[in-house]
Amino acid sequence: MVAARLQAAGLAPRFVGTEIGRASTIKMLRSVMVKGMEALTVECFRAAARAGVAEEVANSLDASEGGLGWAEQTAYNMERMTAHGIRRAAEMREVAKTLRGLDVAPVMTTGTISWEEEMGALDLSLDSGTPLAEQLTLIERALEKGE
Repeated sequence: MVAARLQAAGLAPRFVGTEIGRASTIKMLRSVMVKGMEALTVECFRAAARAGVAEEVANSLDASEGGLGWAEQTAYNMERMTAHGIRRAAEMREVAKTLRGLDVAPVMTTGTISWEEEMGALDLSLDSGTPLAEQLTLIERALEKGE
C-alpha cells in the first residue's frame, strides 16, 4: 500500500532490510560518491575552461572511460592508489598549484592528495582483479596496523 503510493508519486521504493536507518545510510554514503564527483567535475572543468582546454579534457576523459561497473571500477581505483598513491599525491600537489594559479580553490584536489597519500603509504600490493570486498578487508587490516 505504501509502496504503491510512493510509486504513484514517482518514487521507486525498494526493500533494503529491517535494520532501522539502513536505507538512510545507503543514501548518505551514495551521496559521498555522487556529490563528490559533482564537486570534482566543477573543480576540474572550471579550471579547464579557464585554461582553454575544457573540450580536450572532456575528450580525454571520454577516451579513458572503461565501462566498468562501480565495484570493478572501485577495485581498480584502489589497486592503483595502493600501487602509486605516494607518487600521485605528489602529482596532485602540483595540480593544486595549477588550480590556484587559475584562481580555482583546490578543495577536492586537497582531499585527493590526502587519500592518495594514505592509500599509497599502506604498502599493499593489490590485484585489480581481486573482488572489492577482499580488497576492502585487506585495506582495513592495513589501516588498523598503521593506527
